[in-house]
Amino acid sequence: MHRALLLLQSILPIVLLGASACNRHGTDAVVLGTTRVDELIAMRGAPERSIKPDAILPKNNGMLLGYPDGCAFQTQNEVIVAASCDAKGEERLLQYWRHKWQAHPQRFVEITRLGDPHGHRYFQLISDHARMAVVYEEAEDRVVRVVKYGPR
Repeated sequence: MHRALLLLQSILPIVLLGASACNRHGTDAVVLGTTRVDELIAMRGAPERSIKPDAILPKNNGMLLGYPDGCAFQTQNEVIVAASCDAKGEERLLQYWRHKWQAHPQRFVEITRLGDPHGHRYFQLISDHARMAVVYEEAEDRVVRVVKYGPR
């Protein structure tokens, strides 16, 4: 759970900077925990943004790589360990994820470290079994981000 919280808190600033929608399979070619940064760049081109969040990920030599299609990738020691894209279509509905993961335990946790200047509250619905989480924006009553995690 701690890893999921750290990842979402580190990727969410990229989300909130205005990333546009990505295609549903924007991350399919990336094998989390295996694909290296140079391979990602060969597949997708250079990232639009590259952020080293020292305050959040100080010891893992990590970066956040943001692309103009709304997808972002978290690295650890030059390997892609997580990917996220904007939610599309039915993925924007929290009920979609509750139903999709109904056979497995889920956690719904507020993301408290964002400090949104507009007072918006964000939550994450986490499925450890699926190695996924979604970011839910309460004010808009919608899922804004879908996050996939690699093996631990």
